[in-house]
Amino acid sequence: MKILNIKTNNRLSWFPEGRFARLVGLSLGLSLLAAPAVSGQCLYEATFIQGPMCTNGSPATFGPSDLDEQGNAAGGSSCFLASHATVWTGSGLAIPLPDSNESRTLALTDPDHVVGTDFQAAQGFDVAAYWEFGVLQILGALPGQLTSKAHGINLSQQIVGISSNSTTGDNGTFLWENGDFFVLSGFPIGATAIANDINDDSQIVGEMGVSLITSNAFLWENGIVTDLGKIPGGTSANAVAISSIGHVVGAGRIPMEGSIFGVPHAFFWDGDTMIDLGVLPGQVESSALDLNDADQIVGSSFLSGEGRFAVLWQDGQIYDLNELNVTDLGGVVLRRAVAINNAGQILVSVNGAGILLTPIGSAPGDIDNNCFVNVSDLLLLLGEWGKTGSFADINEDGNVNVTDLLALLGSWG
Repeated sequence: MKILNIKTNNRLSWFPEGRFARLVGLSLGLSLLAAPAVSGQCLYEATFIQGPMCTNGSPATFGPSDLDEQGNAAGGSSCFLASHATVWTGSGLAIPLPDSNESRTLALTDPDHVVGTDFQAAQGFDVAAYWEFGVLQILGALPGQLTSKAHGINLSQQIVGISSNSTTGDNGTFLWENGDFFVLSGFPIGATAIANDINDDSQIVGEMGVSLITSNAFLWENGIVTDLGKIPGGTSANAVAISSIGHVVGAGRIPMEGSIFGVPHAFFWDGDTMIDLGVLPGQVESSALDLNDADQIVGSSFLSGEGRFAVLWQDGQIYDLNELNVTDLGGVVLRRAVAINNAGQILVSVNGAGILLTPIGSAPGDIDNNCFVNVSDLLLLLGEWGKTGSFADINEDGNVNVTDLLALLGSWG
């Protein structure tokens, strides 16, 4: 089981009378505890997202990139190697957006406000693009530069990204607003900076540094840059997403024997402190790609030979989303969770398609909300035995009794 918390794999056995009595006595001490805090979601249903139909009659592949608050998704769809910007609006196939030649969407606030890149064949470069109500607008690049990418957009249609000139090596980080480019400046270290995301308070996050393998994460607000530093014990940090409450996630490299540049680990910054989120048991790499206002964080964990697994961090634990999905996916493995909204929906990348995970709650009997029904839940229930109005009243009949015990045992494990 690829989880950070402890899960017993033993089946419940009935205790001899004396041992059971001791267990009940132990559980009574737990009745002095307050009801466990409500945690995040534990179980999910999956919906496949496929690209539009290709000319040969088969669906295009779909590479998801972002999710809005209503569960609409953005990404890129490919037919015969050509990628095109697409959006998915909750059902059916993804819908292609107009483009010049090839394109890809990277972020959205809703299906009518989407940003990404569009390939300009005459120049041979990708440039930042903005689709507003289905109409393509080429944002271009900063003066003296050739190529650009739009990485993020907020509800005020402020857009952030990177602009560069591969010939001269010149690059700049930009904020686009009402038709005008603004160069972000004031970075205290290095000549390179990349803006990755912007929230509705116009807070911008990204990475800065002389070298991106030794970069620092930053927070830019009203012309003031806050250096978030590097992941604890590591050599770099790249902030990729910021929530509306100003919390930040990303990844940074930490030293590992046998690796010249170290390995990436996901991090979370709570407005004061950056912490290493760790990896699934037995794995070595991780990355955090998005978070919501409940500090639910999504990304992936990786081990060579096993591959990448989509993960969720919540309440100090890391979960393999493959373990929390209840939908039969026919052997499809959830590889990379790219976005999460405030409804707890998670957008996941799999081979050739996207998947939307929608939370459906916890299993009956998961009293402590740790996503598993085990001994800790049994002890809590026994500690509340006979009480009315208790958090351990699983069937909500007003009393904690044998029917609740049977419901818990029915969901064991």
